[in-house]
Amino acid sequence: MTWSLRKLEENPDAIGWLLWYVLRTIEGRAHAIGVAGFTGPPVDGRCEIGYSVMPDQQRMGYATEAVRALLQRAFASPGVDEVIAYTYPNLTPSIGVMTKCRFVFDGPGNAIGTVRYRVRRAASAAQPDFAPS
Repeated sequence: MTWSLRKLEENPDAIGWLLWYVLRTIEGRAHAIGVAGFTGPPVDGRCEIGYSVMPDQQRMGYATEAVRALLQRAFASPGVDEVIAYTYPNLTPSIGVMTKCRFVFDGPGNAIGTVRYRVRRAASAAQPDFAPS
């Protein structure tokens, strides 16, 4: 929350382009099971996403659902043509989420040992819906 607050204080136009909690209703109560969001507003037609789901909630489709919602949000903005994400090559589940969401490998990442994936508006639009698969 501190990171988001600082980003909004620095740039009030970042509203809607930062972080959200991923919530799951369990026995009638909402529980935070992860986070997903953008690193900031789009720049030159591109925005970056990130996501994380608690270990005991992984492999249930929540990350895929969150990423599809982020793509829907991003591509609802007319100026966004591409969404990127970074991961480590050994994080097979994270790469699986991106693959399900039509991201493609795009070379080395910006931090040592990371790789970048991207999805363009046209590839995302070809996806019939944003429901978890």
